[in-house]
Amino acid sequence: MTMSAAVKRIRTERRFFTGMAIAMALFVFVGFAPTYYLYPVIGVVPVRGAEPLTPMVHLHAATGTAWMLFLILQTGLVMGGQPKQHMRNGIIGIILALAIIILGTAVAIYSARVGRTPPGWTPTGFMAIPLASVILFGGFVTVALLWRWRPDYHKRLMLIGTTALLVPAGARFSRQYLEGLIPPGPVGGMILSDLFLAAIVVYDLRTRSSLHPATLWGGATIILSQPLRVLLSENPAFNRLAAWMIG
Repeated sequence: MTMSAAVKRIRTERRFFTGMAIAMALFVFVGFAPTYYLYPVIGVVPVRGAEPLTPMVHLHAATGTAWMLFLILQTGLVMGGQPKQHMRNGIIGIILALAIIILGTAVAIYSARVGRTPPGWTPTGFMAIPLASVILFGGFVTVALLWRWRPDYHKRLMLIGTTALLVPAGARFSRQYLEGLIPPGPVGGMILSDLFLAAIVVYDLRTRSSLHPATLWGGATIILSQPLRVLLSENPAFNRLAAWMIG
């Protein structure tokens, strides 16, 4: 590969990952705009199953929003040729990720306790969806940090882990904008979040002519987890565990 070709490849790669971070953030914003971000402005009544806007929910939303902005910042630093600052910011990412896992679990339990679940789901059964999301997110971020010295693995794992957080926004997106086109609620949310995985797959095939191992195994883990979450939601043992967690 010539020097000019290598430089072009690096620039393309940096633009792609920064663009993906921005696209994910916009997806979250649009999904939650009517019932959260723009609710004070446009006053749309929250859809059935939306969490009551308690202080804990606001804090949960703040950490989730901060993560999306942090992802844009980190990819932007790499695109701007500031990898050292990117690495120094790692502790911020760890703190945000821990907050998302803790608050995501707390909000899931609270929502189930007060019966705020999507139509067709029981409070205990629905717990499988958010709990799986925070577990997957935490697992991918942990592995990404362990592989931080391999940027090709690190950046893919961070994006794939973030797709696990997109399901709630996708669920709202499917109900509010795509009614009748795809299943509404969590299933629709998983389908829409998979589009971001598909984008990484297409990028790999176009630039590498094969899937990167992180894309292959990470993407497979996310996709295989989705039907398992639905099955888990119907499992009596899990429902008993969820009932215990709810209290």
